[in-house]
Amino acid sequence: MSIAQANMANVSTDSAAPVPLVARRANARPAVPDAVVGISLAALLPAAFWTGTIAAVSHALGMTLSGATLAMIAGGIAMFLAIVCSAVMANN
Repeated sequence: MSIAQANMANVSTDSAAPVPLVARRANARPAVPDAVVGISLAALLPAAFWTGTIAAVSHALGMTLSGATLAMIAGGIAMFLAIVCSAVMANN
């Protein structure tokens, strides 16, 4: 039995027009909403960039920052941007 035959054998019987399982899965909602992905990217990418920039500048000035300090900086930037981006998206 081929994959296409197996999919056609597993059609729903509750509607007049049978829909193969592949078509039903393609129309399903994504596991992660687009808004969550957008807010995550808008918060994490700039936070990583600015944390790297701060680390590079502090190293160039002779003041090496600890990993915990850089993690707190990145977390603060990411949380701030996530709050701002979610507020802006809520207004739209």
